[in-house]
Amino acid sequence: MTHIWRFYYQGEKLGFCFFSDYITTNVGFVLEITTSSEAAGECGASFISCLKRDVCISNSTSCDGSPICFNGYDEWNCDPSCPSSDIQTIPTSMPYSVISDNYPLAYGNNIECIWVLQAEAYHSLVIDIQNFYLEDGYDFFYIGIGHDRSEPGSLVVRLTGYIASTRYYLGIESYLYFYTDYSIGYSGFVLNVTSIPFELTESCNADQRVPVGSACDGVTDCVDDSDEFGCVCQDDQFQCNGICRPLSILCDGVIDCEGFSDEEDCPRCEPIKESSCLGLLPYNQTYYPSSLADINQTLAIESFSVLSAAATTCHTDASLFLCAVLFPECIHDGPTARPCQTTCEAVRSACSSAFESLTGSPWAIACEEEFSNASPLNEGSLADGLLCRGPEGDITNTMICGTRPVFNETVERIVGGEGSNLGEWPWIGSLSRGATNHQCGATVISREWAITAAHCVGAFDTITVGISILNGNTSYQHTSSLEITSHPNFTSTSGGDDIAVLKLVDPIPAFSDFLRPACLATVGDEINNYRTCYIAGWGDTTEGGSISNDLQQAVVGLIPDEYCGSAYRSFRADSMICAGYQAGGVDTCQGDSGGPLMCEGEDGRWHLVGITSFGDGCARPNKPGIYTRVSQFIDFINSVVGQQDFL
Repeated sequence: MTHIWRFYYQGEKLGFCFFSDYITTNVGFVLEITTSSEAAGECGASFISCLKRDVCISNSTSCDGSPICFNGYDEWNCDPSCPSSDIQTIPTSMPYSVISDNYPLAYGNNIECIWVLQAEAYHSLVIDIQNFYLEDGYDFFYIGIGHDRSEPGSLVVRLTGYIASTRYYLGIESYLYFYTDYSIGYSGFVLNVTSIPFELTESCNADQRVPVGSACDGVTDCVDDSDEFGCVCQDDQFQCNGICRPLSILCDGVIDCEGFSDEEDCPRCEPIKESSCLGLLPYNQTYYPSSLADINQTLAIESFSVLSAAATTCHTDASLFLCAVLFPECIHDGPTARPCQTTCEAVRSACSSAFESLTGSPWAIACEEEFSNASPLNEGSLADGLLCRGPEGDITNTMICGTRPVFNETVERIVGGEGSNLGEWPWIGSLSRGATNHQCGATVISREWAITAAHCVGAFDTITVGISILNGNTSYQHTSSLEITSHPNFTSTSGGDDIAVLKLVDPIPAFSDFLRPACLATVGDEINNYRTCYIAGWGDTTEGGSISNDLQQAVVGLIPDEYCGSAYRSFRADSMICAGYQAGGVDTCQGDSGGPLMCEGEDGRWHLVGITSFGDGCARPNKPGIYTRVSQFIDFINSVVGQQDFL
């Protein structure tokens, strides 16, 4: 391709530098150097300025889709138009530029443009994003392999918003698709397309080629991930849907693996390394951070070393207590063994002064708030009678709340979720009219009582529990009509105080491994007091979709009140909590209302932290789900269920 450039230079000397790479040769260039009497900085009639006094280029190169000026000025302020639908062959000699209309000024509305690009023989395409800024979530740019964007599996990436400089490896053919909505345009994009010879690439399973050496490097370059399948993971990696991913993404609050396996069972259990404690504790797995040991195990061992000397002299049970606090038991689906309240109080009375003198800090453990005397251990260990498995939030005294004895860790319909098996969430119920036609979810808290959202009231008269499939039938299934008590302050217009207590007219005859209650969240500061959180329900699997027949579940993160308040003006931190992800993708939806937001507590049991209340659509970016904050309604729940003896 030939371009005519004219440079003006004032001075006696002019230098040139010529660089070439190691791949392809071509015919080169011819420079004609003359002197001129024209005033410096003035372009001739057939040339245009590049907005720099000494650079002019031919008029014929203006608005041809390929910038020649160093700043792309020859492609600015061009008439909005889409490229020809003809396939554009990308030469090996120089890059081809793809630039949005009117760049760097705002692109137009209602644009729909397609570029179809093709490499020369035995070459594949590479796209480098130089500048990219679209209206986030409304205007999109698609990059795909082949020439047909409707072909399944052809899409490499969908871009929107601001994108930093990025490179994408494609194949012999590629399509680019630019779509804008009816309003608001930003500066757009500048992309450079080049081609590289086959010998520098290797083939994916699809019609895509990536650089040699891409296989098993921990980065998915192929659109079908084939460059990372079948790899042996290193010590600092784990298997994520057949692909080796870094351990650092485990339990980081971001879903990276399908089925959210990287965010399940968090925090991660690790072996206890302090030998003195292994001889005292009836378990050998611990985790960090915890509410009482917000450190890592290395620091926990150092703390034990400092405090153990005082512990052995101030009280006979102090060493066991210290081990249980610094190395809390890590099991999922509880209950965990933790110090009994009486153990904590005895050690505090005898040892607090010694511990405070060693650490220089006051005794920080509130025995009455942190621990319970319920269910003391009687397992033939040194900890018998000193550690307890008593549940928190078991206001109806079931003693089995929040446990899942049939849960199997090896075994999507909440939006972005996956299927759930019978017994995985044994406290969830379906509210319907006449035992069919699912309307809302509910959570069992005793044989006679359940909880749902007040905004669901009026849409149902029956609860069914002990199921995971709506139209299924199990031997654990139980159905009952209901008596309903909504919170007196709830109104459909305000949305606050969205909670109702349900009395089962026909109480559950007996609990089983597949049907049992959840514990209740009784204290605030949920983000710090709870670990992994799930949502579950039979609601729509996509926004505007239909009810799921199978119970669905998804991992979600609890989100700070400040962010929720900025996302929803109606958010009230005193009665609401929100959960989800800033990027969207996982959320409750229509039909999930009234169902549980449940989190694993320090006691290893599952607690009802929230009741699905409302949201803006389903799984939209920056619009997390809003849930009734259960910890703020314990008095209301007690006022209703306390009117009769618990069952």
